Amino acid sequence: MKTKLYIYFFIIIFFTNIKSSNEKNDFEWAIVGGGPAGLITIGVLNDLGVDLSQIAWIDPFFNVGRLGEYYQNVPGNTSNKYFVRLIESCKLFKEVNTQSIQYLYTLPPEEFQELKVIVQPLQDITDYVKPKVNSIVGTMDYLDFYDNKWHLGINQKIISSKHVVLATGSKPKTLDYEINDTIPLDYALDRNLLHQMVKPWDKIAVIGGSHSAVLIMKFLSETNVAKIVNFYKNPITYAVDMGSWILNNTYGLKGVAAIWAKEILEGPNPPKNIFRYYNNEENKRLYLKECNKIVFAIGYEKNQLPNMTINGNDIDITFNEETGVIGPRIFGIGIAFPGSYLDPVGNKEQLVGLNSFMKYAQSVIPNWIKKDKNSRAIAEAQRKIFEQFESLFEIYAL
Repeated sequence: MKTKLYIYFFIIIFFTNIKSSNEKNDFEWAIVGGGPAGLITIGVLNDLGVDLSQIAWIDPFFNVGRLGEYYQNVPGNTSNKYFVRLIESCKLFKEVNTQSIQYLYTLPPEEFQELKVIVQPLQDITDYVKPKVNSIVGTMDYLDFYDNKWHLGINQKIISSKHVVLATGSKPKTLDYEINDTIPLDYALDRNLLHQMVKPWDKIAVIGGSHSAVLIMKFLSETNVAKIVNFYKNPITYAVDMGSWILNNTYGLKGVAAIWAKEILEGPNPPKNIFRYYNNEENKRLYLKECNKIVFAIGYEKNQLPNMTINGNDIDITFNEETGVIGPRIFGIGIAFPGSYLDPVGNKEQLVGLNSFMKYAQSVIPNWIKKDKNSRAIAEAQRKIFEQFESLFEIYAL
Protein backbone atom coordinates (compact mmCIF):
# COMPACT_ATOMS: atom_id res chain seq x y z
CA MET A 1 0.00 0.00 0.00
CA LYS A 2 2.84 2.34 0.94
CA THR A 3 4.57 1.57 -2.36
CA LYS A 4 1.47 2.60 -4.30
CA LEU A 5 1.26 5.87 -2.34
CA TYR A 6 4.90 6.68 -3.06
CA ILE A 7 4.38 5.98 -6.77
CA TYR A 8 1.28 8.18 -6.79
CA PHE A 9 3.19 10.94 -5.00
CA PHE A 10 6.06 10.89 -7.49
CA ILE A 11 3.67 10.90 -10.45
CA ILE A 12 2.07 14.07 -9.07
CA ILE A 13 5.49 15.71 -8.58
CA PHE A 14 6.60 14.64 -12.06
CA PHE A 15 3.61 16.10 -13.87
CA THR A 16 3.66 19.24 -11.72
CA ASN A 17 7.26 19.84 -12.77
CA ILE A 18 6.37 19.24 -16.41
CA LYS A 19 3.63 21.86 -16.16
CA SER A 20 5.98 24.28 -14.41
CA SER A 21 8.74 23.77 -16.98
CA ASN A 22 6.29 24.46 -19.79
CA GLU A 23 5.26 27.83 -18.38
CA LYS A 24 6.47 30.63 -20.63
CA ASN A 25 9.09 32.82 -18.96
CA ASP A 26 10.84 34.51 -21.91
CA PHE A 27 9.12 37.38 -23.71
CA GLU A 28 9.63 40.15 -26.22
CA TRP A 29 7.88 42.72 -24.02
CA ALA A 30 7.21 42.96 -20.30
CA ILE A 31 4.70 45.64 -19.25
CA VAL A 32 4.88 46.40 -15.53
CA GLY A 33 1.65 48.02 -14.32
CA GLY A 34 -2.02 47.20 -14.86
CA GLY A 35 -3.36 50.76 -14.88
CA PRO A 36 -4.45 52.78 -17.92
CA ALA A 37 -0.89 53.45 -19.13
CA GLY A 38 0.00 49.75 -19.12
CA LEU A 39 -3.20 48.86 -20.95
CA ILE A 40 -2.64 51.64 -23.50
CA THR A 41 0.91 50.39 -24.11
CA ILE A 42 -0.38 46.93 -24.96
CA GLY A 43 -3.01 48.38 -27.29
CA VAL A 44 -0.46 50.46 -29.19
CA LEU A 45 2.06 47.61 -29.38
CA ASN A 46 -0.65 45.40 -30.84
CA ASP A 47 -1.57 48.09 -33.39
CA LEU A 48 2.09 48.11 -34.44
CA GLY A 49 2.11 44.37 -35.06
CA VAL A 50 3.47 42.96 -31.80
CA ASP A 51 2.02 39.50 -31.12
CA LEU A 52 0.06 39.52 -27.85
CA SER A 53 1.50 36.11 -26.97
CA GLN A 54 4.93 37.76 -26.76
CA ILE A 55 3.80 40.21 -24.05
CA ALA A 56 4.00 39.65 -20.30
CA TRP A 57 1.72 41.95 -18.29
CA ILE A 58 2.50 42.25 -14.59
CA ASP A 59 0.31 43.73 -11.86
CA PRO A 60 -0.86 42.66 -8.38
CA PHE A 61 -4.53 43.47 -9.02
CA PHE A 62 -5.38 44.37 -12.66
CA ASN A 63 -8.04 46.79 -11.42
CA VAL A 64 -7.20 49.84 -13.60
CA GLY A 65 -4.59 51.03 -11.12
CA ARG A 66 -5.17 53.83 -8.62
CA LEU A 67 -7.83 55.24 -10.94
CA GLY A 68 -9.94 52.12 -10.53
CA GLU A 69 -9.20 51.61 -6.84
CA TYR A 70 -9.91 55.12 -5.53
CA TYR A 71 -11.16 57.60 -8.12
CA GLN A 72 -14.32 56.19 -9.64
CA ASN A 73 -16.52 58.73 -7.80
CA VAL A 74 -14.30 61.73 -8.61
CA PRO A 75 -15.71 64.29 -11.07
CA GLY A 76 -13.60 64.04 -14.20
CA ASN A 77 -11.80 66.89 -15.91
CA THR A 78 -12.18 65.23 -19.32
CA SER A 79 -15.38 65.46 -21.35
CA ASN A 80 -17.12 62.31 -22.55
CA LYS A 81 -16.05 62.75 -26.18
CA TYR A 82 -12.42 62.24 -25.19
CA PHE A 83 -13.27 59.04 -23.33
CA VAL A 84 -14.95 57.75 -26.50
CA ARG A 85 -11.92 58.82 -28.50
CA LEU A 86 -9.70 56.82 -26.13
CA ILE A 87 -11.75 53.64 -26.66
CA GLU A 88 -11.53 54.13 -30.42
CA SER A 89 -7.78 54.73 -30.46
CA CYS A 90 -6.70 51.06 -30.58
CA LYS A 91 -7.91 48.12 -32.63
CA LEU A 92 -7.75 45.88 -29.56
CA PHE A 93 -9.97 48.23 -27.53
CA LYS A 94 -12.57 48.39 -30.29
CA GLU A 95 -12.97 44.62 -30.17
CA VAL A 96 -14.67 44.98 -26.78
CA ASN A 97 -18.37 45.82 -26.74
CA THR A 98 -19.76 45.65 -23.22
CA GLN A 99 -22.67 47.37 -21.55
CA SER A 100 -20.38 49.96 -19.95
CA ILE A 101 -18.87 50.89 -23.32
CA GLN A 102 -22.29 51.11 -24.93
CA TYR A 103 -23.39 53.41 -22.09
CA LEU A 104 -20.39 55.67 -22.67
CA TYR A 105 -21.59 56.28 -26.23
CA THR A 106 -25.01 57.45 -24.96
CA LEU A 107 -23.57 60.28 -22.83
CA PRO A 108 -23.57 63.90 -24.09
CA PRO A 109 -20.15 64.39 -25.71
CA GLU A 110 -19.37 67.77 -24.12
CA GLU A 111 -20.42 66.91 -20.57
CA PHE A 112 -18.15 65.88 -17.70
CA GLN A 113 -18.99 62.78 -15.68
CA GLU A 114 -17.59 60.98 -12.68
CA LEU A 115 -14.63 58.83 -13.64
CA LYS A 116 -16.56 55.58 -13.21
CA VAL A 117 -17.90 56.08 -16.74
CA ILE A 118 -14.41 55.35 -18.11
CA VAL A 119 -13.09 53.11 -15.32
CA GLN A 120 -15.60 50.34 -16.01
CA PRO A 121 -14.89 50.28 -19.79
CA LEU A 122 -11.18 50.13 -19.03
CA GLN A 123 -11.81 47.27 -16.61
CA ASP A 124 -13.81 45.44 -19.27
CA ILE A 125 -10.98 45.93 -21.77
CA THR A 126 -8.46 44.76 -19.17
CA ASP A 127 -10.48 41.59 -18.59
CA TYR A 128 -10.57 41.02 -22.35
CA VAL A 129 -6.83 41.58 -22.83
CA LYS A 130 -5.54 39.58 -19.84
CA PRO A 131 -6.08 36.09 -21.32
CA LYS A 132 -4.65 37.19 -24.69
CA VAL A 133 -1.32 38.18 -23.15
CA ASN A 134 0.70 36.43 -20.47
CA SER A 135 -0.79 38.12 -17.42
CA ILE A 136 1.13 37.63 -14.18
CA VAL A 137 -0.46 38.54 -10.87
CA GLY A 138 2.34 39.85 -8.70
CA THR A 139 4.79 42.61 -7.88
CA MET A 140 8.18 43.19 -9.46
CA ASP A 141 10.95 42.73 -6.88
CA TYR A 142 14.00 43.51 -8.99
CA LEU A 143 15.28 44.23 -12.51
CA ASP A 144 18.66 43.11 -13.80
CA PHE A 145 20.10 43.37 -17.32
CA TYR A 146 22.45 40.59 -18.43
CA ASP A 147 22.84 38.22 -21.38
CA ASN A 148 21.29 40.97 -23.54
CA LYS A 149 17.92 40.69 -21.74
CA TRP A 150 16.11 42.12 -18.78
CA HIS A 151 15.38 39.70 -15.95
CA LEU A 152 12.47 40.51 -13.66
CA GLY A 153 11.97 38.97 -10.25
CA ILE A 154 8.26 38.39 -9.64
CA ASN A 155 6.73 36.23 -6.90
CA GLN A 156 10.09 34.57 -6.22
CA LYS A 157 10.33 33.59 -9.90
CA ILE A 158 12.28 35.11 -12.76
CA ILE A 159 11.04 36.02 -16.22
CA SER A 160 13.17 37.53 -18.98
CA SER A 161 12.22 40.00 -21.66
CA LYS A 162 13.94 41.81 -24.48
CA HIS A 163 12.04 45.02 -23.70
CA VAL A 164 10.51 46.36 -20.47
CA VAL A 165 7.97 49.15 -20.07
CA LEU A 166 7.49 50.68 -16.62
CA ALA A 167 3.89 51.88 -16.27
CA THR A 168 4.15 51.71 -12.51
CA GLY A 169 2.04 54.70 -11.49
CA SER A 170 2.31 57.29 -8.74
CA LYS A 171 0.99 58.07 -5.28
CA PRO A 172 -0.11 61.38 -3.71
CA LYS A 173 2.65 63.58 -2.32
CA THR A 174 2.63 64.65 1.31
CA LEU A 175 4.63 67.15 3.37
CA ASP A 176 5.76 67.33 6.97
CA TYR A 177 3.34 69.80 8.57
CA GLU A 178 2.56 69.99 12.28
CA ILE A 179 -0.91 68.48 12.02
CA ASN A 180 -1.20 64.83 12.89
CA ASP A 181 -4.67 64.13 11.51
CA THR A 182 -4.14 63.83 7.76
CA ILE A 183 -7.00 62.97 5.41
CA PRO A 184 -5.43 60.98 2.52
CA LEU A 185 -5.96 62.57 -0.87
CA ASP A 186 -7.34 59.31 -2.29
CA TYR A 187 -10.20 59.51 0.24
CA ALA A 188 -10.64 63.28 0.16
CA LEU A 189 -11.41 63.20 -3.57
CA ASP A 190 -14.40 60.94 -2.95
CA ARG A 191 -17.20 63.24 -1.76
CA ASN A 192 -19.02 60.57 0.24
CA LEU A 193 -15.89 59.30 1.97
CA LEU A 194 -14.77 62.82 2.80
CA HIS A 195 -18.13 63.70 4.32
CA GLN A 196 -17.79 60.68 6.62
CA MET A 197 -14.34 61.78 7.78
CA VAL A 198 -15.14 65.32 8.93
CA LYS A 199 -17.23 66.86 11.70
CA PRO A 200 -19.04 70.23 11.84
CA TRP A 201 -16.46 71.61 14.30
CA ASP A 202 -13.41 70.69 12.16
CA LYS A 203 -11.04 73.33 10.85
CA ILE A 204 -9.31 71.81 7.85
CA ALA A 205 -6.18 72.92 6.02
CA VAL A 206 -6.14 72.19 2.28
CA ILE A 207 -2.65 72.44 0.79
CA GLY A 208 -2.61 73.08 -2.96
CA GLY A 209 -4.27 75.28 -5.53
CA SER A 210 -5.16 73.26 -8.61
CA HIS A 211 -7.85 70.75 -9.62
CA SER A 212 -7.76 68.38 -6.63
CA ALA A 213 -7.55 71.17 -4.05
CA VAL A 214 -10.50 73.02 -5.59
CA LEU A 215 -12.64 69.87 -5.68
CA ILE A 216 -11.84 69.17 -2.03
CA MET A 217 -12.76 72.74 -1.02
CA LYS A 218 -16.03 72.31 -2.89
CA PHE A 219 -16.81 69.04 -1.10
CA LEU A 220 -15.87 70.47 2.29
CA SER A 221 -17.99 73.58 1.75
CA GLU A 222 -20.98 71.30 1.24
CA THR A 223 -20.48 69.76 4.71
CA ASN A 224 -20.59 73.10 6.57
CA VAL A 225 -17.37 72.40 8.46
CA ALA A 226 -16.31 75.23 10.76
CA LYS A 227 -13.39 76.43 8.64
CA ILE A 228 -11.47 75.63 5.46
CA VAL A 229 -8.00 77.19 5.21
CA ASN A 230 -6.42 76.89 1.76
CA PHE A 231 -2.68 77.41 1.33
CA TYR A 232 -1.73 77.81 -2.35
CA LYS A 233 1.40 78.60 -4.34
CA ASN A 234 -0.16 79.67 -7.63
CA PRO A 235 -3.40 81.50 -8.45
CA ILE A 236 -6.27 79.52 -9.90
CA THR A 237 -6.06 79.12 -13.67
CA TYR A 238 -8.63 77.75 -16.08
CA ALA A 239 -8.23 75.51 -19.10
CA VAL A 240 -9.40 77.23 -22.28
CA ASP A 241 -10.55 75.28 -25.33
CA MET A 242 -8.80 76.90 -28.31
CA GLY A 243 -10.43 74.59 -30.85
CA SER A 244 -7.56 72.37 -31.94
CA TRP A 245 -5.73 72.63 -28.61
CA ILE A 246 -6.30 73.51 -24.94
CA LEU A 247 -4.58 76.41 -23.19
CA ASN A 248 -3.45 75.58 -19.63
CA ASN A 249 -4.21 71.94 -20.29
CA THR A 250 -2.12 70.44 -17.47
CA TYR A 251 -3.01 72.61 -14.47
CA GLY A 252 -6.01 74.63 -15.63
CA LEU A 253 -9.36 73.82 -14.07
CA LYS A 254 -11.98 71.98 -16.12
CA GLY A 255 -15.44 70.55 -15.61
CA VAL A 256 -17.10 70.70 -12.19
CA ALA A 257 -14.03 72.23 -10.51
CA ALA A 258 -13.87 75.07 -13.05
CA ILE A 259 -17.58 75.88 -12.79
CA TRP A 260 -17.54 75.94 -8.99
CA ALA A 261 -14.35 78.01 -8.81
CA LYS A 262 -15.65 80.64 -11.24
CA GLU A 263 -19.18 80.91 -9.89
CA ILE A 264 -18.65 80.28 -6.17
CA LEU A 265 -15.05 80.40 -4.94
CA GLU A 266 -14.08 83.43 -7.04
CA GLY A 267 -17.65 84.67 -7.44
CA PRO A 268 -19.33 87.62 -5.75
CA ASN A 269 -20.42 85.59 -2.70
CA PRO A 270 -17.72 83.03 -1.83
CA PRO A 271 -18.36 80.64 1.08
CA LYS A 272 -17.83 82.42 4.38
CA ASN A 273 -15.94 79.48 5.89
CA ILE A 274 -13.20 79.38 3.21
CA PHE A 275 -10.01 81.40 3.74
CA ARG A 276 -7.20 81.38 1.20
CA TYR A 277 -3.58 82.36 1.86
CA TYR A 278 -0.38 82.27 -0.11
CA ASN A 279 1.68 79.33 1.13
CA ASN A 280 4.68 80.96 2.80
CA GLU A 281 6.23 80.50 6.22
CA GLU A 282 4.56 83.58 7.72
CA ASN A 283 1.05 82.57 6.70
CA LYS A 284 1.61 79.00 7.84
CA ARG A 285 2.81 80.28 11.21
CA LEU A 286 -0.26 82.50 11.59
CA TYR A 287 -3.05 80.31 10.26
CA LEU A 288 -2.02 76.64 10.22
CA LYS A 289 -2.22 76.38 14.01
CA GLU A 290 -5.99 76.97 13.79
CA CYS A 291 -6.50 73.69 11.93
CA ASN A 292 -6.98 70.23 13.38
CA LYS A 293 -7.03 68.26 10.09
CA ILE A 294 -5.10 68.57 6.85
CA VAL A 295 -5.31 67.41 3.22
CA PHE A 296 -2.36 67.54 0.84
CA ALA A 297 -3.47 68.14 -2.76
CA ILE A 298 -0.03 68.92 -4.17
CA GLY A 299 0.37 66.37 -6.92
CA TYR A 300 1.89 62.92 -7.20
CA GLU A 301 5.25 61.20 -6.94
CA LYS A 302 6.47 57.96 -8.52
CA ASN A 303 5.66 54.70 -6.79
CA GLN A 304 8.83 53.20 -5.41
CA LEU A 305 10.65 50.90 -7.80
CA PRO A 306 13.09 48.15 -6.89
CA ASN A 307 16.76 48.64 -7.69
CA MET A 308 17.60 48.41 -11.36
CA THR A 309 20.94 46.77 -12.04
CA ILE A 310 23.12 45.89 -15.01
CA ASN A 311 25.17 42.75 -14.48
CA GLY A 312 24.47 43.23 -10.78
CA ASN A 313 25.72 46.85 -10.68
CA ASP A 314 23.26 49.40 -9.25
CA ILE A 315 22.25 52.28 -11.52
CA ASP A 316 19.98 55.28 -11.17
CA ILE A 317 16.80 55.51 -13.22
CA THR A 318 16.96 58.46 -15.62
CA PHE A 319 13.93 59.16 -17.79
CA ASN A 320 14.09 60.96 -21.15
CA GLU A 321 10.65 62.54 -21.51
CA GLU A 322 11.09 63.17 -25.25
CA THR A 323 11.71 59.52 -26.13
CA GLY A 324 10.39 57.59 -23.12
CA VAL A 325 13.77 55.88 -22.80
CA ILE A 326 15.09 54.92 -19.37
CA GLY A 327 17.88 52.59 -20.46
CA PRO A 328 18.74 49.87 -22.96
CA ARG A 329 15.36 48.60 -24.14
CA ILE A 330 13.61 49.84 -20.99
CA PHE A 331 11.00 52.59 -21.21
CA GLY A 332 8.62 54.60 -19.04
CA ILE A 333 5.06 55.81 -19.57
CA GLY A 334 2.09 57.10 -17.59
CA ILE A 335 1.84 59.43 -14.63
CA ALA A 336 5.17 58.22 -13.21
CA PHE A 337 6.93 58.90 -16.52
CA PRO A 338 4.99 61.61 -18.36
CA GLY A 339 6.06 63.17 -21.62
CA SER A 340 5.82 66.88 -22.30
CA TYR A 341 5.17 69.25 -25.17
CA LEU A 342 5.12 72.95 -25.99
CA ASP A 343 1.69 74.37 -26.76
CA PRO A 344 1.24 76.84 -29.64
CA VAL A 345 2.05 79.81 -27.37
CA GLY A 346 5.18 78.23 -25.95
CA ASN A 347 3.96 76.90 -22.59
CA LYS A 348 5.43 73.57 -21.52
CA GLU A 349 2.65 71.14 -20.68
CA GLN A 350 2.92 67.63 -19.26
CA LEU A 351 1.19 64.77 -21.01
CA VAL A 352 -0.89 63.56 -18.08
CA GLY A 353 -4.40 62.15 -18.34
CA LEU A 354 -5.80 59.21 -20.26
CA ASN A 355 -5.83 60.75 -23.72
CA SER A 356 -2.42 62.30 -23.13
CA PHE A 357 -1.03 58.85 -22.26
CA MET A 358 -2.45 57.56 -25.53
CA LYS A 359 -1.05 60.48 -27.51
CA TYR A 360 2.37 59.97 -25.97
CA ALA A 361 2.28 56.19 -26.48
CA GLN A 362 1.39 56.56 -30.15
CA SER A 363 4.24 59.03 -30.65
CA VAL A 364 7.09 57.17 -28.89
CA ILE A 365 6.31 53.46 -29.06
CA PRO A 366 6.93 53.21 -32.84
CA ASN A 367 10.53 54.23 -32.13
CA TRP A 368 10.78 51.68 -29.32
CA ILE A 369 10.13 48.81 -31.70
CA LYS A 370 11.83 50.28 -34.72
CA LYS A 371 14.34 47.91 -36.34
CA ASP A 372 16.15 50.68 -38.22
CA LYS A 373 19.62 50.98 -36.69
CA ASN A 374 19.68 54.62 -37.70
CA SER A 375 17.06 55.45 -35.08
CA ARG A 376 19.26 58.24 -33.76
CA ALA A 377 17.00 59.65 -31.07
CA ILE A 378 16.68 56.34 -29.23
CA ALA A 379 20.28 55.29 -29.66
CA GLU A 380 21.63 58.67 -28.58
CA ALA A 381 19.36 58.79 -25.52
CA GLN A 382 20.51 55.32 -24.50
CA ARG A 383 24.17 56.19 -25.06
CA LYS A 384 24.03 59.30 -22.88
CA ILE A 385 22.14 57.62 -20.06
CA PHE A 386 24.35 54.56 -19.83
CA GLU A 387 27.71 55.59 -21.31
CA GLN A 388 29.37 54.87 -17.96
CA PHE A 389 28.27 51.23 -18.31
CA GLU A 390 29.28 50.68 -21.93
CA SER A 391 31.96 48.26 -20.87
CA LEU A 392 29.31 46.01 -19.32
CA PHE A 393 26.96 45.62 -22.22
CA GLU A 394 26.37 46.53 -25.84
CA ILE A 395 23.70 49.14 -26.61
CA TYR A 396 21.61 48.14 -29.61
CA ALA A 397 19.60 50.48 -31.80
CA LEU A 398 16.05 49.32 -31.46
